[in-house]
Amino acid sequence: LAGPLFSIVFGMIFFGILQITEQITEATLISAIASYLFRINLMLAFFNMIPAYPLDGGRVLRAFLWGWTNDIKKATMIASKGGKWFGIFLIIVGVLNILFFNFGGLWYIFLGFFLYMIAGAGYQQVLIKQELEIPLTDFITNKFEKVSPDITIKEILKMAAKTQQSPFIVVEKNKVKGIIKIKKLNEIKEQPPEKQKTTEKLKAKDVLEIVPLLNQSTNAYNAFNIMMRTHNSILPVVNNKQEIIG
Repeated sequence: LAGPLFSIVFGMIFFGILQITEQITEATLISAIASYLFRINLMLAFFNMIPAYPLDGGRVLRAFLWGWTNDIKKATMIASKGGKWFGIFLIIVGVLNILFFNFGGLWYIFLGFFLYMIAGAGYQQVLIKQELEIPLTDFITNKFEKVSPDITIKEILKMAAKTQQSPFIVVEKNKVKGIIKIKKLNEIKEQPPEKQKTTEKLKAKDVLEIVPLLNQSTNAYNAFNIMMRTHNSILPVVNNKQEIIG
């Protein structure tokens, strides 16, 4: 409810400015701006409180339904349907505006489509979260190679040709320092011969990629969010001692 409350507070502030400036002839412009911002903030507060997910009113509705049904999936489904229907309503209003009034119709249509899409996305996110709230250890693989920071890229390329493992985990004193992805190795192999010879002399520590480490105690949903946020399809999983396990 923070959004609507802030809108109401700002609306009241601009209403106070309006009351003061209305009495001052030289402040006509300020009065007009204050009047506009007062009305906009109140309209925004009202709009946000409509019980259509994911608007604030829809989130309140979902919280109420969740408490009533004790089922977050069902509560979100009902609230998101409200959001979709409200989106459809805005689209219809926009079309009617264009056909009969020729005023602001495209804005209503755009807003309606936006609400319709994010209402469905909110429900899908809940479904994904429920499906992935399982131990991360159910998804890890031990198909990787540990290499020293001082090993040369030439040696890693030879290992990659034999094992086809992905990725190479750079480890020093049992602690993960970073990873070298097969994509990186392929880029090196595609370099011109002269540049490739120079690159092959580099060591793993010179080209490794520092990435977030996933603790084995986290669940798959949190790991998925981290991977999406950091744009990584592969991340090392470590135990509480920061030792690689998958």
